[in-house]
Amino acid sequence: MTALAFSLAALEAIPALLRAGADAGGFASRAATALSAMQAAGRDPTDAEWAALNAQIAALRGRLDG
Repeated sequence: MTALAFSLAALEAIPALLRAGADAGGFASRAATALSAMQAAGRDPTDAEWAALNAQIAALRGRLDG
């Protein structure tokens, strides 16, 4: 998947994170840092970066569901 898909996944998660009272600012900052690294290297996200993003979203959404 592309860096654009990565950024869209991160952006789409923010409203739910805000509703959950999660640290949406910190989440967005971490996603921006990852995207900057991808851009600097001229590459798309690795499987590990996708896994980390999905884990962060799941953990923060867990607060909403809990």
